[in-house]
This record gives sequence, structure tokens and C-alpha cells, in this order.
Amino acid sequence: MSVEHDRVAELHSRPDFLEKKVVQSVEQLRGSEELNADDRERIASLMELMTRRFMVQTRNGYSIMENTPVFASMELTDRSFSDLEDSEQVDLSGLNFEDLESNLQGLEDVAMKAVSKPRVPGVSPGYSSTVLLQGFHWNSWKNPEGWYKVLEKQAELIAQTGFTHIWMNPPSKSVADEGYLPTQLYNLETPYGSQEDLKECLAAFKKVGVQTLADIVVNHRCADKQDEHGQWTIYSDEIDHSGAKLNWGKWAICGDDPAFGGHGNADTGESYGAAPDLDHTNPELRRAIVDWLNFLKDDIGFDGWRFDFAKGYGPNYITEYVRETVGSQIFCVGELWYDCLYDQSGLQYNQNAHRQLACNWVDASMGHSAAFDFTTKAILQEAVKGQLWRLADSQGKPPGMIGWWPTRAVTFLDNHDTGGSQNHWPFPKVHMMMGYCYILTHPGIPTVFYTDLFDLGYFEQISALIATRKRNLIKAESLITIKVAKADLYIAEVTGLGGKILVKMGTHMEMGENGPTKDMKLVCHGVDYAVWEELFEKE
Repeated sequence: MSVEHDRVAELHSRPDFLEKKVVQSVEQLRGSEELNADDRERIASLMELMTRRFMVQTRNGYSIMENTPVFASMELTDRSFSDLEDSEQVDLSGLNFEDLESNLQGLEDVAMKAVSKPRVPGVSPGYSSTVLLQGFHWNSWKNPEGWYKVLEKQAELIAQTGFTHIWMNPPSKSVADEGYLPTQLYNLETPYGSQEDLKECLAAFKKVGVQTLADIVVNHRCADKQDEHGQWTIYSDEIDHSGAKLNWGKWAICGDDPAFGGHGNADTGESYGAAPDLDHTNPELRRAIVDWLNFLKDDIGFDGWRFDFAKGYGPNYITEYVRETVGSQIFCVGELWYDCLYDQSGLQYNQNAHRQLACNWVDASMGHSAAFDFTTKAILQEAVKGQLWRLADSQGKPPGMIGWWPTRAVTFLDNHDTGGSQNHWPFPKVHMMMGYCYILTHPGIPTVFYTDLFDLGYFEQISALIATRKRNLIKAESLITIKVAKADLYIAEVTGLGGKILVKMGTHMEMGENGPTKDMKLVCHGVDYAVWEELFEKE
């Protein structure tokens, strides 16, 4: 199982837990209260050296430490940083601190002792086989039958196609019919259907084994009454429910919100101009959100969460909202849509800084949520235009988040914002199936947009690719080897638990020595793509 991640250059960009441990231990060993600046700088350099060597040796079989920021590009488990911070002091008594620069092996031993428990490389969260369907588009609420009724009838077909999860629309009453400007959170009577329709729809998916994700919009909330100054800052909560009430006032709005003049603390993320930003630092507000999420889970039937505009508040609150409701082994995903890196010639080849943002966010959530891989979308939709060389980074790995942290990277081509009727940043339709060939055969957690599956004529091809992924037991962390990545030809081999597949994309026909072996069978093909498989013999 491969755990190759090449993110060393970015690791020192934020304080490390491990460095802190070494500093504390050296202080204890020396009997001093604090190291001087030169010692601290020297330790920081040593940690970088250690990280480089440790990561190389990880490829050769070392275990990866749990939840340690130094190895943040690798896999996290449920365990929290607080568990590690409470662990015993690192014992440096057997090391000569003055000779540490020439004693990297000893420093690696320190790293091993700095955390309470090692883990086996390749261990993934409980949802690494996920295939996600976005189960709505921007205009779904307009369906005269009611969108929940439409999905309820399609539940069995969606399950048979191979989807394990479906991302549903925002469930609450909203100023905008699409659901992204919520008002009374417990009021689930919306243009998509009634609360009872929603429960019946979720029950239908549960019956066929498909988990449902609610689109959670808690970065902001629209008030439904004006205060004495004419500002919309008074929130109603007219639906009877258990748990904390949501009849909030200005105290719930961030104090630095420029449009709504709240009395709360400063925003912990980016501002959302269209509605009041909520103060997630307030424990009363967070308790009310947790109660509402548990209502959606226990009373309505949702299984997990998709967090809208997740860059609008601190990822540490995501940790709490997941931990206190569904738990970290349930698939949840956050939307972090940041601008990619461009120059005068267009999209830059190196998007490391962009994918770092998503890795940092997942890291700060302590692995409790995955993140949509906007980096892969940006690169892929340029690559399919005759620039397939973009699909390998400088280390020969996938260039998006899937190249660094595949078990928390949720790939997609389009969603209700980027494609469909909004079309803000669409994937080129002429190359749509080449794009789906890529994300449905590669590491990461792939997402299919409802419109692409049911409305654009791609159902059979997408279904065949999903079936291939399932037969070969391709998971989020499956090993990938990129054989060719040039302008008109991309070839990669992906190894699952049940078989291996060879993926070919591009207009160039000759594959040479990188073509399929005699044991491989062509299983999927279309315009400018083909996939072969070789299933492993069952023991």
C-alpha cells in the first residue's frame, strides 16, 4: 500500500506538535525553563531534516504517526491532538543533543516516541470506498412533482449504479428557494418537498444501502425580523423541537460583519456578504447547531454532512459538529472553493499552494471531514484540452489533493455552482467523459453530478466506469503509477484490492510498451479514453 506524499517543503509553514515536543523534552533534559533563540532555530532545522529522512523511510515500511502535523499530508485517524498533547514526555536521556545533526536515526526514534501509538501505512477511514452522487442541481426545487419524490423513485437505480452516498440539497426554509440562505432551521417545508416527503425519501435510500448527506449551511443565517435600526438581525424559531432554541439576536452575528453589525466575536473565516456571518466561537450557538444536526440525523434520517462555504468559519468547529453528531468514521465533506494560481499564460502548472489550503483545513479539522478537491478540477479541465502533461506533478504523482491526501480528497467535475444552469466554472462538455474516466478510476473519493448522470446522456458510460471501480475494489488510497503524461497521451495504472486497471486518455493512439498486457481486458471506452482491467484471482 503506497503512502507516498511529497509535501516536505510546506510542512514547516506552521508550528509543529512534534517540534514542540522535542523542545519541551530538551528543556527538561537540560533543566532549563526555556531554550534560547539559537537553540530553537537549530531544532527547527533538525526537524526539517528529520522529516525529509523519515518520509523517505516511510516509503520503505516505517509506520506513520497519527494526527501529527509534521506528517499532516498523510493519513489521520479519529484520535485528537489533545490525546497526543496529554501523552508522556519524550525521553531524550539516551541522546547527545549536541550531536543530533549527525544522529538522524536517533532523532527518528524521538519521533517514534513523541506520539502514543503508531499506525500501519494505508489504513483508511471507514468511507474510502465511497462513490458520491450530488443528488440535485440548481433548479431541482422547481420540479412540479417535488424533488424528494423524484429521488425517492430513483433510489434503487442509484444504488444499483454503484453509488454509496448521495449529497442532498439544504433541507431548511430559506430566503432563496435553492436553500442557501436559510432562516428557520427546523422548518423543513421547502420547495423541494415537505418534511414528510424528505423523511420518506431518506428512508428509501436507507433501504437500498445508500447513505445521505445533508447540505449544511451554518456559516450564515438570514434573520426574518428587523431590529430597531431596520437591520435584519432578529431570528425566529417557530417550530416546536427539543434542544436549544434558535431565536437568536445580534449576539449570534460576528462583530466584524460589515453589513449586519453583530455583537459577537470576530469572524473565524471569510465573510459571506449576502447574509449575517454566525459567531461560531459562541458555545451557546454551537450547542444549538449540534442539537439541530442531531435532529436531522435522529428524527429525519440523514447520515452525514456536506458543509457549505466551509472557509467561512474555523475548521475546529467542523471537528465539533462531526464528533458530536455522526462521528469521524462517517463520510462528511467540506466546500473550500479558493481561487487557483494563474499567471499571464493561464493556469500555472504548480498548484501546490492551492492544494495545501485543503490539506491544512482537513488537518485542522483533525481529519473529521474530507474536502472537495478543487485543485484536481482546475487542473483536469485544462488538461483534457490537449494539455495532459498537467496530470503529473514534479514528483510524478497526481497534481491535485489526491496526490497528497487521497482519502480526504473528494474529486468532481461540476456541481450546482460550477455547472448546470449557473455554469460559473464549467467542465468542458466535449471532454466530459474523459474527465469522468479520470476521477472514477483514480484515487480519491469521486463525485458525479446529477445533471451529468441523468440529463446529458452519459448514464451508460458513467455506470460502466463505476462498475469497473467496484470490480477492482479501487479505494481512495489505491496505488497509482503514472506511466505517461504528455500533451496528447496520459497512461496510468491503478491497483485495487480486487484487480488492477490501465487508464489511457488522449488523442494519441500508440501506447508502446505502456499498453495493456495480454491478461488485460478492455472494459470501458469512449471518445479519447479507454480502460483495461486485470482481476486478481480470488483466494
